[in-house]
Amino acid sequence: MNIDKDIEKLLESITTNDKSINDAIHYFIESLPGYKNSLHSSLTIKKYKRCLIDDPKYSFKVYLNSSSVERLSQISKQQLEEYKDFLLNFLEVHTVRSYITAVKQFLSCCQRLEWIGKDLLKNYHLPKIVKPHEIKTIPAEVQNEILGNEWGTNPFMVTRNHLINCFFIRHGLRPLEFPRIKESHIHPYKDLCYLDIYGKRLQHRQVMLDEVSLKALREYMVQRAAFKYGKKIKNDHLFLCMIPRNGSYVISKSGVQAVVRRIKQELQLRGCLWNLDTLNPQGCRRSAVSREYEKAEYLPVQHPEFTLSGQFGHSFAIAQQHYWKKSMKNAYLMIKGGEQVEKNLSSEILPPEGSNKSTDIYPDASFFKDFGMDI
Repeated sequence: MNIDKDIEKLLESITTNDKSINDAIHYFIESLPGYKNSLHSSLTIKKYKRCLIDDPKYSFKVYLNSSSVERLSQISKQQLEEYKDFLLNFLEVHTVRSYITAVKQFLSCCQRLEWIGKDLLKNYHLPKIVKPHEIKTIPAEVQNEILGNEWGTNPFMVTRNHLINCFFIRHGLRPLEFPRIKESHIHPYKDLCYLDIYGKRLQHRQVMLDEVSLKALREYMVQRAAFKYGKKIKNDHLFLCMIPRNGSYVISKSGVQAVVRRIKQELQLRGCLWNLDTLNPQGCRRSAVSREYEKAEYLPVQHPEFTLSGQFGHSFAIAQQHYWKKSMKNAYLMIKGGEQVEKNLSSEILPPEGSNKSTDIYPDASFFKDFGMDI
C-alpha cells in the first residue's frame, strides 16, 4: 500500500508540475548559462548556489525546510517577506540583497516553466540601502568652539587660518576655490561685502560675507599687509603662505586642505558630519540663466530662522529657489535675517551713488587701505 501511495504522489506531481524545492533549485542552477563552461562567470553560479542551497544558516532551502515547506506549491508571499526580514535581522543590507536576488531569479524561472501558478514576485522588492543621514546644520556652540581656536605659529598664520575656517564653515567654500581669490574679487554691498568665487572649470559665483567673516577678513588683511611689506610681495592673491613655491607666495590647494582637514576632525569629534554636497549655505554653484532664477532677486527669504545655526545660509533646495549668483538682495537678507534690516538701512544716510566703491562698506574712506589694498 505504501508503494501505491508513493506512485500516486509521483503521478500527481507529474500531472500538476508540483516540484520539490530541492529538485527545482538544482534544475535552476544547472540551467544557468555557463554552468559547465569556464568561459562564463562562475562566480554568479556559485553565489546563487550558496544563497539558495549551500549556506547552512541563511540559504533559502534551509529556511523553508525549517518551516516544513518542501514543495513549490507550499511557498507563499508571507514566507518570502518573513525570509527577507529573517536575513535583515542577522546580515547587512548589501548581503541580503544578494540572497533576495537569487530567490527572485529562482522563482522567476519556476514561473516561466509554469511550476508556480501564482505570481509570488509581485511587489517583492530588494531591501533598500539606507544611507546615513548627515547633520545638515552645525550647532552654534560647535561653530563658536571651532572658530575660537588659534591655529598657527604667528599672527599672520593665525588670522589666515581663522579666515579659511570662517569661509569653510560659514560659507561652504571648497579648497580649490581659496587660491583663486584676489583682492579685486572683494566688492562692497551696503554694510557687508561679497566675493567673486571661481570653482571647478572656473565656474563663477558670488558669496556674501556675514559680519563674523568680514571681521576675520579685516584682521587678516592687516596682517597680510605687514607680511607683504616685509617680504616685498606684489602679488594680489588674497591667501598667501609663509614659504614660497616656485617663487610664488600664493597658498596652494594642499595648504588649504591641511586646514580643512583639521576643521573636519574637530567637527567629527563634536558629532557633526560636514558634506559640501548636501549643504551649501550660500546656495547654487552654477550660473543661473533662466528667468525663474532672475525672479529670485525679488522674492523674500522664506523662514530665515531655519538657516544654518538659525542665522546663516540655506539648504540647497531653498537656495535653488531663492538665491543665485546675481541676487545680492537675497544674499544680504539671508545674512541679516529678514526684510526689517533693509528698512532700517534705507533710513540711514548712505554714500552718494557716484562715490568710490571701496568706501561704500564703511563710512571710513581708509577701510580698504587699512587692508593694504591699493584700490
